[in-house]
Amino acid sequence: MRQAAAWAGLMRAGLVDAPVVAAGHMITAGRLRALVGDYVLIVDLGAGCEATTPRGAVAWFEMLSTLDDPDAGGVVVDDPHKPVAVLGTVVALAILTVGAVGLVRAERFGFLMLWLGFGAAIIGLNLSSAFGKKGGAHRRDREE
Repeated sequence: MRQAAAWAGLMRAGLVDAPVVAAGHMITAGRLRALVGDYVLIVDLGAGCEATTPRGAVAWFEMLSTLDDPDAGGVVVDDPHKPVAVLGTVVALAILTVGAVGLVRAERFGFLMLWLGFGAAIIGLNLSSAFGKKGGAHRRDREE
């Protein structure tokens, strides 16, 4: 991307993480107030699930933590037998992100949240794999 920008004559082009752009847009649109030093949790639930924690800096946002699970979105969300697995994974990602922020801020609860997040992540991934097995009782694509 940088090379393409240079070839196009854009000498001061830079790449910006999508969550930073999302947070910047929310602030510009008046839907979010974030001061310098404030933490923001951005969850992108699409084909997968990604939880990101940027911190407000003087000019933009500083990326602190990004956690993702490529199997916690898309078709899984639409499957009526898998919402528990998706919910467990999303909650685990959020708790892990809060724990990472706590560690960055050197607060004691950061370690607790990190361990809770690991536990929730393990539960979420186990549920996801249990409900995601092919050929199980919930498979409906066979012709009767």
